[in-house]
Amino acid sequence: MILATAGAVVSGRAGEPRRILVVKLCCLGDALMSTPAIAAIGERYPNATIEVATGAWTRPAFEGNPRVQRIVCTDPILSGRAPNPIDALAFVRRLARGRYDLAVVMERSFIVAALVAATGIGRRVGFDSGGRGLPHTDRVPVPPIAHEADLYLRLANGAGAAGDPRPMEFAVRPGASEAMAQDLRARGIEGPYAVLHPGGGTNPGMRLLTKRWPADRFAEIARRLIQHDIVPVVAWSDLDRDAADAVLASCPAARSCGPLRDIATLGALATRARLYLGNDTGPTHVATAVGAPTFVIFGPSDERRYGPWRPLGSAAGPAVAIAEPLLAMADSAPAWLNRSTLAVSVDQVWGAVEAELARTPETPGARAAP
Repeated sequence: MILATAGAVVSGRAGEPRRILVVKLCCLGDALMSTPAIAAIGERYPNATIEVATGAWTRPAFEGNPRVQRIVCTDPILSGRAPNPIDALAFVRRLARGRYDLAVVMERSFIVAALVAATGIGRRVGFDSGGRGLPHTDRVPVPPIAHEADLYLRLANGAGAAGDPRPMEFAVRPGASEAMAQDLRARGIEGPYAVLHPGGGTNPGMRLLTKRWPADRFAEIARRLIQHDIVPVVAWSDLDRDAADAVLASCPAARSCGPLRDIATLGALATRARLYLGNDTGPTHVATAVGAPTFVIFGPSDERRYGPWRPLGSAAGPAVAIAEPLLAMADSAPAWLNRSTLAVSVDQVWGAVEAELARTPETPGARAAP
């Protein structure tokens, strides 16, 4: 690969950063989209230590990632408001102790940019977006329309790495996939299964339940999967219990897998799934990262920026965003805010799912982990 070659060429070059800080505070899906850029930085500077500043909600995106040597907690910044002086000072002191040579700031926030500048890190690469990147030493332009993963790769390029498209990375714990298979057998779930995740739309800075496709439509997909001898497994956490209960009530033959202990458990579940269907939420990006054929319902969010990221030529299954076309919306900015998941029909989703089932017919048995 080009990136691996670049990393080998520069190894040992004088003046390279030895300690690199990546700042990615929120949210889970965005954090996963930053992992291709982190991989590129790691390959460009193979002798450097890479640490990630993030919060408890987003931390699982980076845990176990071999590119990341340490995670620095930044929870006060995730409070949904400007940090008070005490929190801000604690944040600056915490990062200053790292004595980093390079910071790559993956947030479009003047406050975050200014706080990172206050740590004394000599080189700070970040977005030049609406003047919010003024405190950075190296400012990267933000085009009008670009996927978040591509934007983070542009930052990696600004830091000296090759910004070639590459898959997201999410570490499934050793043995977790096998343990999940045993758990499913204990629940009476054997053979091919599909993961349906009807919840989401919540994180520390947002509660947008309009991102959720109606439960009765998930249930209809579940019934059609059963007709194809695929077990629909409804995955949920405590935050999604209401959505999961509604699907299971509408399709009692679907099976429940929840409450999931953590997002890593969902990753293990998706790893062997025939396919994954969910809303535009963090768990869906986990399924994409582990290689499951992924189908995502979009409403009031922009799939051009936040759709499932899987570069062309990937050996994994498809990653498909399904939404009302933007061209059908009123001429307003941004147009996607006016869209509803209600505009996405069951037949529209099933058409995409059925095409995948026809493309990769399988005998009973779970999809092998990548």
